[in-house]
Amino acid sequence: KLQVVVTATAETAEPEVLRVERNDLPNSRVELEVTVAQDYVKLAYDNVIKDLKKQKVEIKGYRKGKVPARALVQHFGAKRVKGAVLEAMLQETFPKAMATVAERGIPESESIETDMRQ
Repeated sequence: KLQVVVTATAETAEPEVLRVERNDLPNSRVELEVTVAQDYVKLAYDNVIKDLKKQKVEIKGYRKGKVPARALVQHFGAKRVKGAVLEAMLQETFPKAMATVAERGIPESESIETDMRQ
């Protein structure tokens, strides 16, 4: 059984968008440490905020569709926004990261654990 642990870390000094480090573990397990460039994290955050604005949320003091990012994060909760950003990044980065272990894995055996560090 193949178990994959994906760790996403935002770095400012990383010139590439995505770096994958593969560590083979006992019992046919593989750990992938995925490092995502800071600019890519910012882009994912901006896209999530843009999508939230499209929902035309009604927040007192703001016109529909004109709510600033800070107010949206406060309204939806930082944990929910962070989760949406992580999900958006995983949709893009997960297939690329999995390509490094594709020859060994069974599609149904994949499990994901995430750790979003700043």
